[in-house]
Amino acid sequence: ENETDFKGEFLDLLTLKNETVADSLDIWSEFQKIFQRVEGAYGYGPLFGDYIENVAQNLVDDHIMHMETRLFIAPKYTIDAAGHTVVYPIDSTVQIIKRAEKNFRKRYPQFTHKAIYTSLRFFSKKRIAKELVTAFQFRKKYPEFIKGFDLVAEEDNGNTTRYFNEVWNMRDSLRQVYGVDMPLYLHDGESNSPSIKNLYDAALLGSKRIGHGFNLMNFPEVIKLVKQKDICIEVSPLSNQILGYVKDLRLHPASLMLRHGVQCSISSDDPAIFGYAGLSYDYWYATMAWELDLRDIKKLVFNSLTYSTLDEIEKQEALVALLKSWEQFVAYGNKFL
Repeated sequence: ENETDFKGEFLDLLTLKNETVADSLDIWSEFQKIFQRVEGAYGYGPLFGDYIENVAQNLVDDHIMHMETRLFIAPKYTIDAAGHTVVYPIDSTVQIIKRAEKNFRKRYPQFTHKAIYTSLRFFSKKRIAKELVTAFQFRKKYPEFIKGFDLVAEEDNGNTTRYFNEVWNMRDSLRQVYGVDMPLYLHDGESNSPSIKNLYDAALLGSKRIGHGFNLMNFPEVIKLVKQKDICIEVSPLSNQILGYVKDLRLHPASLMLRHGVQCSISSDDPAIFGYAGLSYDYWYATMAWELDLRDIKKLVFNSLTYSTLDEIEKQEALVALLKSWEQFVAYGNKFL
């Protein structure tokens, strides 16, 4: 009887139960509904400028002076006196952001913001091809602000990166037409599955950074390629945990990435939806879970600017300011030693 009970318990441990395999899929289903619920408010023009200023203020309060957003560019709207919906021109998103930042920089002149034109990986090739053309048009018009292109959304259920090869191949001809380039900053590897091989394509396409890159450790050859091409992995510890990719941050693959010489930075990922602001929470949990020392933390902090989309002059100015802040941070900490 005891042997039967033991076998039952043992087999139970080896069974892939629903809660084991469906966590991230179920969470993503609810996660996407949140975006649908807030879409109307996010698209309301008079509110959008205040929203941008609030995001920037949250970051500055957390001592973050450079912001890079994945930006969905769609026309904003307002409601006129008669109660009719009035749709702004398509570039209203950028215009509202620029006005909001002009006001914000009156208080914080060192603050900078760049954007990566973003669409969704579950769209068709035809739709993404049109989006890429629009992205080139915006980059030509706002080269100091629009810095690249990305596709986001759930990776386990979305189209693969390779699925859009025809679209990626359009970049050379579009560069000739518009006179600007279009670097890629692809969200890839946000999956626990070794069958999701988008990281191969992200690396081969020369993505400047890779968002999440969670399953990188499944692919030793891609690790070599990422290091060879000096691609930075944008790690989002709390997002990965909340979305069900890792239950214990001590087991997060980024701790191995760092020890294998992969360049990483710490990024928040939809923090407002998860109920927090800034980057301190991500840094704190990463520091504790991965047993980071001061050298590790400094490398992650400085990578945020080293691999940013700032131009060289902006980057050097930002790094000088960051070094000063870092020295103040270390000096403050020394008081308690």
